[in-house]
Amino acid sequence: MVPYLANLGRVMPMQVNSEKDLQNVEALVDLWMYGCQKALINAGKLFQQKMAATAGDRTKAINLLAVELMNVVRFHTLFTFLNQFAKVLPNVSDDPCRGALEDLCLMFGLSHLVDDSNWIGLIPQKTITMAKSSMVTVMQRLRPNAVALVDAFDFPDRVLGSAIGNYDGNIYERLFEAAQRSSLNQIDPFDGYEEVLQPYLDRDLLAKGNVLPPRTTKL
Repeated sequence: MVPYLANLGRVMPMQVNSEKDLQNVEALVDLWMYGCQKALINAGKLFQQKMAATAGDRTKAINLLAVELMNVVRFHTLFTFLNQFAKVLPNVSDDPCRGALEDLCLMFGLSHLVDDSNWIGLIPQKTITMAKSSMVTVMQRLRPNAVALVDAFDFPDRVLGSAIGNYDGNIYERLFEAAQRSSLNQIDPFDGYEEVLQPYLDRDLLAKGNVLPPRTTKL
């Protein structure tokens, strides 16, 4: 059973007191567990109110709570991703790799916390502010490993379908080749050039190329 579902009668204490806590995977998982439980308990109370207001019509009560129930599902789904991510981290034997993955796990949990307004009212505003600051700190640690982490997914070029995201790193050559293959560039000038673009071109200015105008001094 999911830990926060084991005892809904007692809201679990939130073990976050500093930014350092929010940069600890276990503490962040506990915070998400706390948020999930609070969101579920609040939705349960609202459900009882709606049941009373609709004379016990369960279908109407659920429909009236559609937004709140969707938020509970979202909380549970994100918590499950975060919790499963955290569980596999101890199995990574390479220390630098595990450190990078821990930062990625923290970034996942912190970014969804900061970006989701549904946390407001579930946890103190001070905690949300600390989460924003912690996310910047983790981001700085994560940045040097960003390219390696993306490459680790090992998506083939065929799947990416990108002009600049290729294994060999030849960005500009690939972009130029993609532009040459584009159907828009098979006719010179392209269809619609005379009607759409040519009237707005300053041909005299373009003829000067990249030459800067002479600098004028004011007395």
